[in-house]
Amino acid sequence: MPSKKTRVNLTVDDDLNALLDDVARLTGTPKARFILEILNDVKPMLVELVDAMESANKKKDYIPNLARMSALANAKTSIINSEMAELYSGQLDWVEGDK
Repeated sequence: MPSKKTRVNLTVDDDLNALLDDVARLTGTPKARFILEILNDVKPMLVELVDAMESANKKKDYIPNLARMSALANAKTSIINSEMAELYSGQLDWVEGDK
C-alpha cells in the first residue's frame, strides 16, 4: 500500500549529494532515511523557530522562544560531544591495544 505521507522533492548540489552518499554508505542507512532522521532531530528547533518568527511578526516578545532554541541546541550539542568522546575513547583503547 502506498504511503499516505507527503513526499518532498529535494535538489542538492553535487558536493552535498556526495557527502550524503558517503554518510549513507558508512552508516549502512539509506540516504532518504538519514535525511529524515536529521530533519526529525531538528524538528523541535524548527517548531521554536516558527513560534519565534510568529511572535516577531506579531510584535510580541520572541526572546523566550529564542532562549528555548538556544537551550535545545546546547543540549543536542552536549549529547553529540558525549558520543564523540565515547567514540574517541574507544578508538584510543583500540589503538593502544595494538602496541
